[in-house]
Amino acid sequence: MHLLRGLHLFAMEYRFCISATHIAGKDNGPADALSRNRLSAFFAQVPEAPRDPAVIPQTLLQLFLVESPPDWLSANWRQQLTTTLEKVSQNPQPKHTAPAKSST
Repeated sequence: MHLLRGLHLFAMEYRFCISATHIAGKDNGPADALSRNRLSAFFAQVPEAPRDPAVIPQTLLQLFLVESPPDWLSANWRQQLTTTLEKVSQNPQPKHTAPAKSST
């Protein structure tokens, strides 16, 4: 809920709209498969989807986990978010690679 509140505040400030519409799982197979953690069914329906998860930069993750909930309205938090997003966009994270499997 707190994340939605912050997103709504940013949408108002930067003048963009967000809307959500429920689509029944039978009409949206890939989303239904993901929501049920059925990855094989998801990849069967969307074979071009990346297999590796996206890495969330630690600095960005930390910003959302330091406070509970973050103070979306504080100038300090908003400046930290802006600075973090600028750094993240300038230094993209390497793709996640799974650890090598042991041969034993």
